[in-house]
Amino acid sequence: MIEPHPLEVLVGMELYSTEAKGVGGRLKKRFEDFRVEEILQDGRTLELQNWPDESDSAATAELTIDGDKRKYVRFTVQKLGLSTMDVSTILATELDLPRHLVSYAGLKDKRALTVQSMSVPAGASQSLTKLKLFKMAIRDMEYVRQPVQIGDLWGNRFAIL
Repeated sequence: MIEPHPLEVLVGMELYSTEAKGVGGRLKKRFEDFRVEEILQDGRTLELQNWPDESDSAATAELTIDGDKRKYVRFTVQKLGLSTMDVSTILATELDLPRHLVSYAGLKDKRALTVQSMSVPAGASQSLTKLKLFKMAIRDMEYVRQPVQIGDLWGNRFAIL
């Protein structure tokens, strides 16, 4: 029988169920090796995309309000090596907002490449389009009547490369 490593014993893994030596390799060597994509309540998945370059027109597009005035702007944030709270704090600081006005559906891992939905008051939307951000990108901005709230998601899709 293969003897478990002392650290494995410490966490309750006292024996191996097979005699196989394993396949080797490493999991999650870099943050990018762990990916989390948010699944919205309507079943759509916010998928990871390539990082936009400086000339990407979608990143600097002006927003227009359709019809009646909307109170919030909802957007997708893709981030690497930042927690949801880190992003919330950065956006609040850059947009000169109290942090509680930067809302999100759920917390995402810091040590991962993640994508999630967030919102801010509509008055901050034009400033949002002009931000130059490190390790995060904002896209898919739209005006909505209600802010994103904790629990406004169906779940998350995980991948380990």
